[in-house]
Amino acid sequence: YFRWEKVWELISLGAWNSLTRLGQVLLDAVDILLAGALITDGGASMTLLSLAKMVPTSISSLMGTVVGVFNPQITIAYAEGDKGALVAVIKSCNRILIFIMSIPIGFLTAYGLDFYRLWMPGKDPCALQRLSLLAVGVLYVSMSIQVLYHVFIITKKVKWNSLVIFGSGVLSSVLSLTLLKTTDLGVISFPLSSMLVGLLRNLIFTPVYAAHCLEIRWNRFYSDILLGGFSIGAVTALGLLYRMVYPVRSWGSLLLTGVVVGPVALLANFFIILRREERDMVLGMVRSKLASHK
Repeated sequence: YFRWEKVWELISLGAWNSLTRLGQVLLDAVDILLAGALITDGGASMTLLSLAKMVPTSISSLMGTVVGVFNPQITIAYAEGDKGALVAVIKSCNRILIFIMSIPIGFLTAYGLDFYRLWMPGKDPCALQRLSLLAVGVLYVSMSIQVLYHVFIITKKVKWNSLVIFGSGVLSSVLSLTLLKTTDLGVISFPLSSMLVGLLRNLIFTPVYAAHCLEIRWNRFYSDILLGGFSIGAVTALGLLYRMVYPVRSWGSLLLTGVVVGPVALLANFFIILRREERDMVLGMVRSKLASHK
């Protein structure tokens, strides 16, 4: 037999998730359409914005893939009913996410100008880099707490998160239109609005409401945000220092930079960001992946 209240629960969950997706579309996709429709420069601004968002979008997709690996572990820990163990798993997942994702974000911050100069020699690399950093800006915070969105699902408390994300999308659209009309920012208005609204949401609402859903101290996850900012800053600083010694002038030198700086940054993150339990988790994942390919 089945229970109608459970059916309604599933339908309700799906409806709220649909609202969340709509809010994400307003935050991430509508800006390109608005730029093409409202800025009369023959589609140049829309093209520039779409090009600038390609790398940040790829980084976001990678982050979504990595987060998906951790969601089953968080669900299992929640089902076991041990709140302390659940929080420990979430904190470990946050650290591993920082360990992985701070590398591409830091590299884009340090070497984005060189990358766009090589990739799009006919475009303004400075404009592309500015737009790209604004597009990726929200990840400076959300990267460290991305797994918290799964907390809303497992605790079946998606309503407020869905409303806040949808409201963020609406607010971002209104703010971008206001900036476009009242300032001379031009196409920058769109990623700037999305970044500001996203940062506010991930600083004020997401970590606090996740802690509320788990019935733990409200500021429990802010240390992860600080740790993520430190990691991105360290990777960026390492890249900029190496750039001063070995400037990027070609695709070959950019590739060599990645080969040299990437492993150094990854190794530093491995021992500084990860604790022993996270290092064991990462090594276990690597071993299982290697074993599956034998």
